Amino acid sequence: MTIPIKLMNAASHVSDSPRPVFANGSFYWLTGDGKGYPTTQTKLIVFDIHTEMFQVTETPPFVKRDACGDKIGVCNLDGCLCVSELKADCKQEFWWRVKDQLWEKIFSVDLNSTSTWFGGV
Repeated sequence: MTIPIKLMNAASHVSDSPRPVFANGSFYWLTGDGKGYPTTQTKLIVFDIHTEMFQVTETPPFVKRDACGDKIGVCNLDGCLCVSELKADCKQEFWWRVKDQLWEKIFSVDLNSTSTWFGGV
């Protein structure tokens, strides 16, 4: 089996935190630093299990790659790829992938008002 892979900048690496996510018949990983923080080179890596092919795509346009203190992660929500972004102001937004490069914001949580961990309640 041959798997074509587009080489990425050596300054970026596939993050193991959070773990890869399976959704829509594919596995998804993010590149960035080891803590999950976005960088100017952050990409979304996709492995389609049906075609056995890797694909490197841009992260969703709402993820600001230069946002200091922001943290992004991927998860499976109702079988669909979901990206969560914890912003520096302690607001967490959740988006899901409707189709290639089309994302929909599904909800947002102000963590300051819901948890004493973030200074609220």
